[in-house]
This record gives sequence, structure tokens and C-alpha cells, in this order.
Amino acid sequence: KLCGIDPVQIEKEVNGEIVTEDVDLLSYFMQGETILNAFGYVCLFGFILLFLFTAFRIIRDQLTFYEKKSPIRICLDSAKIILFFLLVPAIMIASSVFVSTIMRGIYEATANGNSGLGGSMFTIFADEAYIGPSEDKKAVLDAFRSCSLEDYLTGVSEFSYYNTDKVTDFFKLSKINFFLGFVGSFSVVILLGLTILSFVERIISLVILFVVAPLPMSASPLDDGERFKIWREQTINKFITAYGGLLALNIFSLMLPMIANINFSPLS
Repeated sequence: KLCGIDPVQIEKEVNGEIVTEDVDLLSYFMQGETILNAFGYVCLFGFILLFLFTAFRIIRDQLTFYEKKSPIRICLDSAKIILFFLLVPAIMIASSVFVSTIMRGIYEATANGNSGLGGSMFTIFADEAYIGPSEDKKAVLDAFRSCSLEDYLTGVSEFSYYNTDKVTDFFKLSKINFFLGFVGSFSVVILLGLTILSFVERIISLVILFVVAPLPMSASPLDDGERFKIWREQTINKFITAYGGLLALNIFSLMLPMIANINFSPLS
């Protein structure tokens, strides 16, 4: 939800009624009224700076005898910056939706059809402890793998590793590989915690970059767009950063069955 894989529910008032809407979290912040108002004020300040910097650049170039631009060329370049002022909100909001869509597809491709890591890891560590009918093993494991906590709490499915009665019906607890389970789960918790923090930092950074966008653009007449280039690189990097940890979790879950089949200490 923090990275946009799943939408969040937002309550808003429509015609006097409170309705809920599913939206991408980053898009929700960028389209917020307070954020857009802040962007508008910074944009107005950027217009003033752009006018002053353009006038300064024209005067400076007229006083030099080498590597100077004509006043018309400088004004045309500044006009392009004004166009960027107007396009930044639409570009960043559209980029947020586009990146979330692409990453959602990659996430689903690496998720191997699992609704969550918990059920997937449980079925791997408890595979050898299965004591139910052999012909039903695959179906039972798939049921435990695909049942999420929400499904269990809402009564959609009873095949959850939270349901200890159902677990003891199909698995012998003494044969479950608890050691590998604890080691794997601890590793996932650490990685997941770091990933969550990175997504929180990503949202805050992108909102900051969105609000202050007019400032580096307004300096373009002085540095020929160098600060604007740095802003673009930081924005692109923030859009795609932190997804590595999320995909690493899925890759880890794909590797778990292979790891579980390895015998590091063969017994004679």
C-alpha cells in the first residue's frame, strides 16, 4: 500500500454523503488540496525568480564578448520553463500512476500467485509435516498458501496458519521445520521493515520534490538548466527506488522451496 501495489481507501464527502474511494497513496498526497496550494505559491515565487534571472542573464550576456546568447534566445528558453511550470503537476501525477502500474505487474509476476509471504513460507516449512490424505495434499497446501489474514478474519477461508485447530488437523507440529522457519521469517521481517521505511521516505521526498519543482526550473537562465537536470534525476530515482527490497522479498519466496530441499548436513 505504501508503494502503490495495493490502493488505500480514502473517505471524502460527495453531495453531503461520505463515500470511500480506492486511490494510490502517492497520487493521493500529490493531488491533495494543501499540497497543490503549496505548489501554486512556490510556482508564483518561481515565476518572479524566473523573470529576474532572465533579465539578469540578458544584461550579463550583453556585457560579455564571448559565449553569449541573444536576448530572443534567452526569452524563448525562459518561455519553455514557464511551460514546464504548468506541466509538472500532470507529469508527476501521471508518472506516479505509470510507475505503480509497471511495478504492480512486476510484483505480480514475481509473487508466484501467493497472496502473502506468510502463507507461502508456512506451507514450505510444514510440507514434510503433512499428515492429511495424500491425494488432498496439493489442494490443502494451496489453500493454506492462498489464505490471507483478511480472508481468515472475515470467514472466507479457514485454511490459515493462524487457525491452530485446522493446522493440527493436517500437520504434525513436531515435524515442522521451525528452525528454518524462524531464520527465514526473521530475515523477511528485517528486510520488510527496511523496505517500509524506504517507501515512507520515498513518499515524503517525492512530495518535497513536487512542491519545490519551480525553484530549480527558475534558475535555468543562470545555469542553463543544470539544477533542473539534477532535480529530474532525483525525481526519477525516487520514483523507482525502494522497489528493489519489495521484489527481493518475492524472489526470496520463490527461492524458499529450493532452499527447503537442500540438505546441508547429509546423514548416513
